[in-house]
Amino acid sequence: MTTIKHFRWRRTRFAREILMVLAIKAVLLLVLKLAFFSDPLSARLSVEDVSRALLGTQQVEPRSHPSR
Repeated sequence: MTTIKHFRWRRTRFAREILMVLAIKAVLLLVLKLAFFSDPLSARLSVEDVSRALLGTQQVEPRSHPSR
C-alpha cells in the first residue's frame, strides 16, 4: 500500500510541475507576442517613414539598366 500512495504522490507532483512549466511558458510567449508583435505605436507612419528611420536614407528609385 505504501508504494501505491508513493506512486500517486509522485504522479501528482509530476503533473503539478508540468502544469507549472506550461503556465510559465504561456506567460513568456504572451509577453514576447505583446513586445514584438503588437500594433504599431503610430498609425500615421508610412512604409517610407519607417525605411528612412531604419536605413537613414531617402527612398532610392530603381535604376533602369541600359539595354545591350
